[in-house]
Amino acid sequence: MGQLYECVLFTASLAKYADPVSDRLDRWSTFKHRLFRESCVLHCDNFVKDLAQLGRPVDRCVIIDNSPASYMFNTENAIRVHTWVGDQADTELRDLLPYMERLAAAASVPEFLRDYPPLSQAHQLPATFAGPPADVVAAVSDRGDAENSSNVAADVAN
Repeated sequence: MGQLYECVLFTASLAKYADPVSDRLDRWSTFKHRLFRESCVLHCDNFVKDLAQLGRPVDRCVIIDNSPASYMFNTENAIRVHTWVGDQADTELRDLLPYMERLAAAASVPEFLRDYPPLSQAHQLPATFAGPPADVVAAVSDRGDAENSSNVAADVAN
């Protein structure tokens, strides 16, 4: 996915807990930025991941999360997944890969999610929908470079 997206880990966990886990999971350095609880907005006793904090066009951002409360400011940009409970046979994220490839070519993330909901939400893409060729999860479409980023790097430093 790092070839199609500028991948950002955005978690409501504290960095001291999430960083070591992230180091083990992200062996290929796919995540270009890591945002922790400090980057969330505390709203109604929930730590909300506000995509506007990324400093990227929100209509080009997608959030994949298991908690609707975490993305309540950006529901139109969200793909909800089930909570992972240690099931080694769980393939939900891997099964999203072809969908994410197609989403990367969309002009607007919210419009695409509305018109072609992901399979994880019990809908299927029309058979006639063609996306980019299959190759290779995810925050900003139109992959950006760290040198050209503004808010993400600043948020990580805060």
